[in-house]
Amino acid sequence: MLKTSQCSFCKHLHRKPREQMTLWTCDAFQRGIPGELFLNKVPHDIPFEGDNGILFEHDGGPFGRDIQAMIHERVKWKAQDGREWWEDLS
Repeated sequence: MLKTSQCSFCKHLHRKPREQMTLWTCDAFQRGIPGELFLNKVPHDIPFEGDNGILFEHDGGPFGRDIQAMIHERVKWKAQDGREWWEDLS
């Protein structure tokens, strides 16, 4: 089960020290990242309302390369069997 936001692996995330993170922001959502994206309910490699054309781009780090594929699988899985996205796939 995916427990980290896709935003954590995006080059557009505005990274701040944890004690200064009261609201997650990025180049696409400078007033706060929508919960649907932050909570991985939908992948952000496709347009999302208000993103101004800025989509997820991997930050180049060693983790998260397949995060969008994982989220797409959960969206597909949810559509096929109707359970909520955060349930375990196993």
